Amino acid sequence: MKSSLLMFSGTSFFRKLHNIITKTIPKTHSVNKCSYSLSIGVSLITHHQNNYHTSTLSFARKNTKKETTSSRLSEFQNKLKEMNLSAITTELPPAVPTTFEERLQHLSSKKQNTKNMVPKRIRDTNRLPSTYCLYVKANWEQAKDDYFSNPEYFDNLYPDVKGRFNLMTAKILSAKWKTMGPEERSKYRDEFVKSQEVRKAEIEAATPEWKLLKKPRPPFILFKMEIFESVKKQFPNMNLRQLNLITAELYRNLPEEKKAHYRNTTQKERAEYYRKKAEVLARTNPSQTTPSLGNISSPPPSPTSMEDIESIMADVPLDYFEDDDTFTKH
Repeated sequence: MKSSLLMFSGTSFFRKLHNIITKTIPKTHSVNKCSYSLSIGVSLITHHQNNYHTSTLSFARKNTKKETTSSRLSEFQNKLKEMNLSAITTELPPAVPTTFEERLQHLSSKKQNTKNMVPKRIRDTNRLPSTYCLYVKANWEQAKDDYFSNPEYFDNLYPDVKGRFNLMTAKILSAKWKTMGPEERSKYRDEFVKSQEVRKAEIEAATPEWKLLKKPRPPFILFKMEIFESVKKQFPNMNLRQLNLITAELYRNLPEEKKAHYRNTTQKERAEYYRKKAEVLARTNPSQTTPSLGNISSPPPSPTSMEDIESIMADVPLDYFEDDDTFTKH
């Protein structure tokens, strides 16, 4: 057996095979040595052939994958050549305006509506019908009767909606609404105001009393409420965003002693707000403690007078409330 295996010792594989067989077979088992050697040799040869076929197949698969990838890439490049790339611009976006004049000019040239920039909130209840919607609902059937009484007249009057019944009815109602006077419209206006009051009463009944208290206004809002109308008169051609920018710039350049006036007003409003909130909570929910005052290290004492409240509020940071400083951040 040893001589027969040495015949194939020219290759490294069979040399390794001979070494494995001679080392693994004990010398005492000379009877079964030949059959045992043959079985090991056959199994190793079969394993070597399987590995060879597997490596050959994997190599073929890799070549096929490369060919598929290259064909897809060439197809993509051909499609790019067929495309019209003239619409693609390589110009860089305009620089962000930094100075006040640049920002003012930027806001004037911007066409986007500010209402579209605010995301729509999900309403808990449906919106109340407007005055015009109430008018349409009350007079829809009458407008239908007017159309059927003389369809040729209305078809000639509004040929663009001829044969579209709902649009024709809406056109008739719109034309009649434009000819109505204030006295005739007041009936629907009063109905709208009444529905608003009912909705407001429902909301107040479902809201805790302390949440209905008027919150204090930030210093900038107090300044804006005083000066905004005069700014609008001085710059009648400016849009709302430009007017807000001008107002913010005026507040930024305001002397500190004048800013202190608005800050003191805010402090007084905050003190009054906390006083009313403590009274409401003590009346409606006695177990609840006095509301927290932000970053104050120790809980405030129970306020007994206006002076105590003002002394407590002196330690409250000005930015405790979520101030509406949208117009001052740039």
